[in-house]
Amino acid sequence: MRKFLVVLVLFIGAVFVIFSFSELEHTVATLQQGKLLYLFLAFLIQIGWFFLIGITYRSLYRLLGMKESIMNLTKIAVAATFVNVIMPTAGVGGIAIFVNSAKKNGHPTGKVTLAAALFVLFDYAAFLAVLALGWIVLIRRNDLNAGEITASLILLIIALILTFTLYLGSRSANAMGNFLASLARMVNFILRPIIRRNYLQEERAHAFAQEMADGLSSLPNRPRGLLKPLFLAFLNKGLLICILLCSFLAFQVPFSGGTIIGGFAIGYLFVIVSPTPSGIGVVEGALPLALKSLRVIWSQAVIITIAYRAMTFWVPLGVGAWAFRNLHVGKDETASNGRDVNLMAEPRHYRVTKEYQSPYPEPIIFHKGEKVSISKEFTDDPDWKNWVWCEGQNNNEAWVPKQYLEIKGNTGTFLIDYNALELSVVVGEVLNIHETVNGFGMAEKQNGERGWVPLKNLRGEAK
Repeated sequence: MRKFLVVLVLFIGAVFVIFSFSELEHTVATLQQGKLLYLFLAFLIQIGWFFLIGITYRSLYRLLGMKESIMNLTKIAVAATFVNVIMPTAGVGGIAIFVNSAKKNGHPTGKVTLAAALFVLFDYAAFLAVLALGWIVLIRRNDLNAGEITASLILLIIALILTFTLYLGSRSANAMGNFLASLARMVNFILRPIIRRNYLQEERAHAFAQEMADGLSSLPNRPRGLLKPLFLAFLNKGLLICILLCSFLAFQVPFSGGTIIGGFAIGYLFVIVSPTPSGIGVVEGALPLALKSLRVIWSQAVIITIAYRAMTFWVPLGVGAWAFRNLHVGKDETASNGRDVNLMAEPRHYRVTKEYQSPYPEPIIFHKGEKVSISKEFTDDPDWKNWVWCEGQNNNEAWVPKQYLEIKGNTGTFLIDYNALELSVVVGEVLNIHETVNGFGMAEKQNGERGWVPLKNLRGEAK
C-alpha cells in the first residue's frame, strides 16, 4: 500500500509536467532563452551549500565538545540525506549514519544524536522565518490557500514537538522516553491500517531518550553558543533561495522579490511536509502551481521547477550516493556496530555463519516498571559490552542491556518489557533482525520463533 501511494504521488507529479508541455510553443521559447552560465552558478551555489551543512554540523559538534573535520561532516550529512530518500524511516536511517560514524570516531552517540536534532530544529526555525515572509507575500496577493495554511501549521506543530522533546530531555530522560513512546503509538495507530505494520517501535524511544539526555547534559550553559548554528541555518536558506533565483535568471523569466520568496517558501514547505521522501513528486506539482499563482506563466513555472529540483534534489541525491559509498556505511553489519540499541524500521535479512546454542532457550520475562537487583557487569567478551546481571521476581535471572534499565546504585527499573530468551541457530539459516543492542540482534526465524542471537555469528544480508 505504501509503495502504491508513492507511485501515485509520483504519477501525479509527472502528469503536471507532461500536461504542461501541451503549451509546447511557450516551453520551447523559454528553453531557447536559457543561459547555461546561471545554471552553472546555481550548481556552484549547491556545492557551497554542501559545505555549509558541514560547517553547521562542526559548529554544533564544537558546542558539544567534539572535534570533526568539515569535509567528513559534509560527507556524513549528504550520505544521511541519501539514506533518508532511498529508505524513508522518519529520519531514523539518516541519524543512524551519524551514530555509525560516531562509533568509528569515538564520539558519544548521545552528543551526536543531539547535534542532529539541533540541526533540524535550527533548520525549521530559519525556514519558519522565511515562511512567514512567504505568507505575507501570498496574503498581499490574495493567493494563500487552505493547503498551504494546513501544511504550514503541520510544520509549526512538528517544530514545537521537537522543541518540547528537547526540553523534556533536559529535565528527565524517562519523561522524554514516555513522550516519544506515546508519539510512536499515535503514529503507528494512524499508519497501521495503511502499511499493515508498526512504522515506529516504542521500545526504541527510551533508549533514544537516554542518549539524548546524555547529550543535553553536556550542552554548555551558554545561549550565545547557539547563535552561530542558527545564523548558518539562515544562510542555508539564503543559498537555496539564490538557486531558485538563478533558475529564473537562467530562462530570463520576469520576477520580483516577492515571487522568489513566496515560491521558495511553498516549494520548501512541501519538501518537509510531504508523504514522500524530500517531497519527490509533491514539490514537482506544488511549486509550479505556486509560481503560477504568483503571476509566472505555467510553462515557465514548470521549467523553473525542473531546474530548481535538479540542483536541490537530484544533485544532492547523486552526491549523497557517492558519500554513502565513500564512508563504507553500506557494508555488512557485524557485532562491531551493534553495541548500542538500533531499532530497524524494517527487518533486515541475515544468514547464520556460525552455529550458536542458546544458554537461555526458555522465556525469561521482565516487565516495564519491574525492579531488579544488579550484581555484576559482563566483561568476558569485548564485543558484548553494557550487559548487567539482573535478579528479579519469581527467581528471574538474566543478562540485560543497560539501555533498558534506569539504574540507581545496585537497583534497576525496567523501562520496557524485556524477554531474555536466546535462539539456537545453525549455519545457513536465514533470520530477520528487528533490533540490535550491545552485540546481539533480536532475530526471527522463518517459522516465527523469536529470540536474541550474537551478531558475530551472522554475516551479510541474505539475498
